[in-house]
Amino acid sequence: MTWHTISRRSRLWLLIAMVMIVTGGCASAAGTKASGSNSERITNAEIVTARAQGISNLDELISRLRPRWLQVDRIQSFNVSSGILVYDGNSMVGGPDVLANYTLDTIREVRWLNSAQAGTLPGAGGMHVEGAIVIIR
Repeated sequence: MTWHTISRRSRLWLLIAMVMIVTGGCASAAGTKASGSNSERITNAEIVTARAQGISNLDELISRLRPRWLQVDRIQSFNVSSGILVYDGNSMVGGPDVLANYTLDTIREVRWLNSAQAGTLPGAGGMHVEGAIVIIR
């Protein structure tokens, strides 16, 4: 049986089924988060626990607790680079490479902003902003 021998109605139902399978898989993956934690925030309690476990800087903390924050997974198009920005309060300080410079002693909380939220922050320039990590002291 080829695509041309299948009726239009059958093709439509097949297409709908395929879309439902694909979007269902995406929705379930997006809904996952770290056990017992908020996927968009690292709390003070988590920071205190991490310090007690020997985690010394913000890069280690995020890599261990919220590694998804550090992943850029958008396809670049039209030669526009895609990236994650890091903010210390309201000031943009760079990309994820600056996280190793922040010790956990002075950090109260860390938040993740998705692409839509991060796009409202200053400092993106000509980059497509995948998300932003906001450090709260």
